Amino acid sequence: MYKRSLDIFERVLGKEHPNIATILNNLGLLYHLIGDYTQAKPLYERSLVIREKVLGEDHPDVATSLNNLAELYESQGSYVQAKPLLERSLAITEKALGKEHPDFAIRLNNFAGLYYAQGDYAQARLLYERSLKILENVLDKEHPNVLTAKENLKLSTASLEHRLKVRVTRIIPESPAAKMGIQVGDIFTKYDNNNIINMDIFIVGRNQESKEGAPKLLQVLRNGKELTFMISPGKIGAVLENYIIEKQP
Repeated sequence: MYKRSLDIFERVLGKEHPNIATILNNLGLLYHLIGDYTQAKPLYERSLVIREKVLGEDHPDVATSLNNLAELYESQGSYVQAKPLLERSLAITEKALGKEHPDFAIRLNNFAGLYYAQGDYAQARLLYERSLKILENVLDKEHPNVLTAKENLKLSTASLEHRLKVRVTRIIPESPAAKMGIQVGDIFTKYDNNNIINMDIFIVGRNQESKEGAPKLLQVLRNGKELTFMISPGKIGAVLENYIIEKQP
């Protein structure tokens, strides 16, 4: 549907209209969500070029394109490439909308996510706190963005306190995880002899592995008992979540 819409708009409006940039961005986001980063990147880049040319380099839509491209790099573990894009996106949003606008808070939240993905939980928490404060001032306390910001702050705090684990919430039938015997409720503790400190880092690390690589050791905690599995590169068919261990009284 996006491709058909893009074809119509290009024939009617030309290839450099803002509507074209929006469709390209949305199509890129779709590919991004399904993990097809190779298809997503040129769409995000083309959307950014059009928006910069037609709307100007300081337009909020340019900040959106920069943010989305940065998050694509982050999904691939390319943090060095992501950071300057997020910095520029944040600066544009601040200039165009101000420091108390919800969009500025969302950009701060996304910047915090970059630090979080790299394991810099202290810096991530500072930005999450700032983002939440802005959102609470301008939005209802039950607004989805406020709830997301609270959850992100909670996760970063748990990570700082070494209380965050990765737990299995669902197993895809007939998947490698199902065939290996991984179960719902299993907690992933170590992968390739390295501690698993949060879901994002674990998934990004797996995505960076060569599909032809050798199987690696996965250590799992189940009902207080340590189990080990050998898993090959690629999707294992287990849906994961970050799991917070509550503080001891």
